[in-house]
Amino acid sequence: MDIEMEIKYKIENINVKKRLKELGAVKVRETRQVDIYLDHPCESFAEKDKALRIRIENGRAELTYKGPRRECEAKVREEINVGVSNPMLILTLLLRLGFKEVARVFKYREEYELEGIKVFVDTVKNLGKFIEIEFDEERKNKVEDLVKKLKLKKENEIKDTYLELLLTKRSL
Repeated sequence: MDIEMEIKYKIENINVKKRLKELGAVKVRETRQVDIYLDHPCESFAEKDKALRIRIENGRAELTYKGPRRECEAKVREEINVGVSNPMLILTLLLRLGFKEVARVFKYREEYELEGIKVFVDTVKNLGKFIEIEFDEERKNKVEDLVKKLKLKKENEIKDTYLELLLTKRSL
């Protein structure tokens, strides 16, 4: 069980990648991800601020539970990940147990690392481009400085998850 700490910004242009390189960030990998979100048959995960997803990436997959967000400046929540060898079989099993598929989020992700901080530049289908900065308690103080160096604007900070953004867009 881990605690996930992250901040996310909507980005209009891709100059952020250039700035990351100038700051000495190392590009770790590029990947395509498909996140399949599910809802519980007896309680609304959205109402309880929880999430259950199957993430498929590069032929590998994991089942993830995300607990409710804690009141903080960053998005902080419990996260439990379990590797799965057959994501479609897990999906079928969960559907048979009464879970409902809510949405699929398709994402192209570029991952960078800078001084122990993970930085993701995401292009999310039907939503656009975002930057996520993931960190631990130890590196929390460095993040504010990184945000300034990347010239990220407070008004572009996003508290919602990609799932929430997608569902909001669908309902318009």
